[in-house]
Amino acid sequence: MSKTLSTHVLDATTGNPAAGIRVELRDRDGASVTTAETDSDGRIAEQFRIIHFSGWAPHPDQPRPARRGSGTASLIDALSPRP
Repeated sequence: MSKTLSTHVLDATTGNPAAGIRVELRDRDGASVTTAETDSDGRIAEQFRIIHFSGWAPHPDQPRPARRGSGTASLIDALSPRP
């Protein structure tokens, strides 16, 4: 999945666009992902890719599900409106 990241850098004293400013994108660990410079309008438009990784594996200490039918509460009772 690609997303657009944009920014607009202004000179705080004049309010005008700030050209030639180096901007660095870092990940949550502080590692540099990419750098770019602002254009004459003080803007940057970079393309980047977001990649989500996930994984799971059971662990021997993980609780096991209860035996089917071993519940002591009724779902119907739990979802019924109370008087």
